[in-house]
Amino acid sequence: MMDFEVTTSDSFVQSSGFSTTSTTSRPQSVNNIPGDTTSCSSADIQEMVMSVFWRGGFLGAACYCFETSQIHILADIRDEMPDFKILQCLFRQIQPSRVITSGTLSFNFIKKVKQLVLGEETVASEELPMTDKLHFQPSKVFVYDNCVRRILVMDLGCAPEDLSPEDRPSYIRSLVDLSQERSVCALGGLLSFLDKSLARLTLGAYECNILAVKYLSLDNILWMDTDTLMNLQIFAPKDHPSSFKWSWNRSKEGFSIFGLFNQCASKLGTRRMRTLMSQPTKDRYVIESRLEVIKFCLESRHAPVVKNIRENISHVQCVSKILTHLKNGLATVNHWLLLHKVLTNAIGIAEFCHAHQASGYYFQQIGSCLDNVLYIIAQSISRIMDKESSLLEERFIVSEGICEELDRRKVHAQKVCTVTSQVAQREIESLPPYVESCRIIYVPEIGYLLTIKQWKEKLTQEEMNFPGLEFKVRLHKKTQEEMNFPGLEFKVRLYKKTRCTFFTLIIM
Repeated sequence: MMDFEVTTSDSFVQSSGFSTTSTTSRPQSVNNIPGDTTSCSSADIQEMVMSVFWRGGFLGAACYCFETSQIHILADIRDEMPDFKILQCLFRQIQPSRVITSGTLSFNFIKKVKQLVLGEETVASEELPMTDKLHFQPSKVFVYDNCVRRILVMDLGCAPEDLSPEDRPSYIRSLVDLSQERSVCALGGLLSFLDKSLARLTLGAYECNILAVKYLSLDNILWMDTDTLMNLQIFAPKDHPSSFKWSWNRSKEGFSIFGLFNQCASKLGTRRMRTLMSQPTKDRYVIESRLEVIKFCLESRHAPVVKNIRENISHVQCVSKILTHLKNGLATVNHWLLLHKVLTNAIGIAEFCHAHQASGYYFQQIGSCLDNVLYIIAQSISRIMDKESSLLEERFIVSEGICEELDRRKVHAQKVCTVTSQVAQREIESLPPYVESCRIIYVPEIGYLLTIKQWKEKLTQEEMNFPGLEFKVRLHKKTQEEMNFPGLEFKVRLYKKTRCTFFTLIIM
């Protein structure tokens, strides 16, 4: 869920909620082996990309949340210039990390967007700083017909699996009101930006999977005087005193109501509390549902349950990055372990709430999330993954007894490793003393090879010949410095202590 605040006059604020070989070396003495060492920002705010479009006194907006993979659309709403009160409140509530708009829109609108993104003092200066937070798209990107075509072909994760290509436009029309011209243009610009610009945004491991499309709702709004809102001091962000350490998502919470009540056990809980305190609502049913949870947690007889739920919540986090890694085949052992940890704790929370579903609406809602799929995934990871071996070898290891063919291949691979180790040990004994180590490798096109590390800079052809071995190829692996500065290859070579150079011979 998301919420946002709307201001319709200078003195009132309107607020509402919207719904991751074998090597042998000569024996040497080892004296010291170094061990491994490991080493209230608004990181609690979700990373959002927002597209805004204003024309003829009406504002449309669309934003994409990378953590929830959801698109939220603001339907066309009147927002008069030059104040653009709704635009200001939209920025204040969503706090986008990147903003997209068209540079051909009204001058006053563009100026207001720059002020909200860069700050009034920065916009007043003659030279604007280079930033990746504000992006101007070509006007053709926001053409209504182009945006409609882009929306009708967007890939939705929430679409039914049996949805045919002929029925897809009708399904998308049921989710997006294409009669809202400004919101359609904003959504089209957002989709174009996400498709073409992700590679240069360095957005980490995120992937733009659209799991849901929702509209921002203006129901159950609450009116509050602007001075009252400021004097209540619900939020009091405090930036770092050093200007060069400032960034859009780095600020501490000062003395405020949010800072006093923020005793959440997880970052997701902190974000949700910030959302709730940003949307003062007058919906009586919502308020009573929240009070039911508060009463339940304050009763002493429920203290053990609350303690267990808090402990489970502390281990729950967003898994969007992990799922992206899994989909792309880049998941590490830590990703699998973290996913299993999140699943087991989420199941524990749902089971506790299901057992107390008579205590309130939110307990029923969370308890209803229990699904056999969650149990199957958690049990499958626990049963298939050999955690100890995976952590030791730093790759996913399947437990024994899952697949007979895989177990047979593992035994065969272990025997091969043992044999190659023995062969490498025998070969190192027959090599000259200045050869410190050798390695057995396997190349499918050639076979098993014996590799010897180069022991000095320049070797003649005679020095590379050994009795009983046939020289095949000399391999030079470039270092990172040599790849970055190819012109300095020979200079870098003189200063390198060790060389990653091998010459390979076939065992006779």
